[in-house]
Amino acid sequence: MPEAQSASDSGGVAARRGFRFQDHYALGVMLRSAEDPFVTAVGLEIDDDISVTRVVSGSTQHEYIQVKTTDGPSLWSVPQLCCRDEGRVGTSIVEKSLDADRDIEDPSPGFRIVTTRDVNPQLRVLKLSPSDELRARHLDRIEADLVGRVGHRVSEGGRSLTDWCHRLVWDVQASERAVSLENRDLLARAALKLGYTLTPDQLDIAYQRLLAQASDLASRNCRASRVLPPQQIVDMVEEAIAIAIPHSGPRANNRLRTKMEAGEIDEALVAQAEERRRRYLEERYRPRYAPSRGYDRAIDEINTCLSDLLDNYVASTHPPSPGEFHRTCKASLQALIERLPEDCRPTYPFALGTMYETTNRCLHRFTQGEPE
Repeated sequence: MPEAQSASDSGGVAARRGFRFQDHYALGVMLRSAEDPFVTAVGLEIDDDISVTRVVSGSTQHEYIQVKTTDGPSLWSVPQLCCRDEGRVGTSIVEKSLDADRDIEDPSPGFRIVTTRDVNPQLRVLKLSPSDELRARHLDRIEADLVGRVGHRVSEGGRSLTDWCHRLVWDVQASERAVSLENRDLLARAALKLGYTLTPDQLDIAYQRLLAQASDLASRNCRASRVLPPQQIVDMVEEAIAIAIPHSGPRANNRLRTKMEAGEIDEALVAQAEERRRRYLEERYRPRYAPSRGYDRAIDEINTCLSDLLDNYVASTHPPSPGEFHRTCKASLQALIERLPEDCRPTYPFALGTMYETTNRCLHRFTQGEPE
């Protein structure tokens, strides 16, 4: 396949992975923006994948961020930047990035491209700061190459490809996991400022909630709901932390143990359940088996199954023992997995972890009545 075509060679699975990576990156932008006194808004799917609005010395400035995750061993190149969908003008990455600029009163818009694949030697200077002198000496060739492929273009805001080259920053991230870990550090520091030291479980729960919210906000139809002022982000962070604290840590882990011990379930099974729950919380943030959006549906299906099982168990006049009900729940989850579509089919350990986390949050149990 020609190099110019490989910018969009990802296919369905990689495309879903790209959305997940974008959600993680967007959350990182949100967390940093909440601490930036110059930021007035973060936009999700507004002018670009992500946009940041700042007011500096009385002037409103925008940064437009495109997030690109594609498969393939090749390095990013000018032909890939200029590759158009079926030859349609305005559909290439460089054209879309430049066209995001629409504010003629913005004195200094910024542009950012985020990828997990590195750039080729020609584009390497774009990874440097726009103020770096070395960068400026190599831009003429890049600009000439871009113009030769897409022509002279000017945005509604009045910026040319020359402006775009001088103001673009190329941000290469090692992986989705690397972005996730960095974001967790930001969230942990935000919690410390609020006076909380989060346990790993608490951090995972808070991060999961924020990631789901970022994904949900980006997909909403209402444009206004996709524009987030810093205070809204701060409120989201505080809420996520407040929700996470009661649902994890040693005391919270005792809820799962208490519910299983109330049914006189074997100690070895209780210990296994606690370990499954711990691994579930890790996997929920570092998914290896299915897209995170598929996981959301899988979790809904698992919890619906558990709810139906518990309803029947509570209503039964001749109920099985707690140990037998526990085995029934496990077998029902195994059967559910086999029925789910491949794009949202979790592993059996993940399904068990979901059950034990749901139990830990007092939404499931293995006895007919609540433990004392």
